[in-house]
Amino acid sequence: MNYEVKDYREQPPYDDPGPWLGWGVPEKFIFRYVFRLIFWLVLIPFILFGVMLSPLGMLIQLLVIDYICYMQYKLTNML
Repeated sequence: MNYEVKDYREQPPYDDPGPWLGWGVPEKFIFRYVFRLIFWLVLIPFILFGVMLSPLGMLIQLLVIDYICYMQYKLTNML
C-alpha cells in the first residue's frame, strides 16, 4: 500500500472539541444546550426550593453544567 495518498475510506464521526475553555457548542446542539442551562439554572432551583440563585452561585453552576456538557460531548460526540 502507498501511504502517501489520500485515505478515501469513511472516517468515524468523531469531532474533537479541543480544550474545555475554548470549546464551542456545535450548531446542531445549541437548542439542547440552552434548554439544559435554563432547566438547571432557573427551573430546578425555583421548582424545588422556591428561590433563585445568587449571581455567584449561578456562575459556579454554569461552569459545572458547561463542563459536564463538554465531557459528555467529548466522550460520546453528542450532548
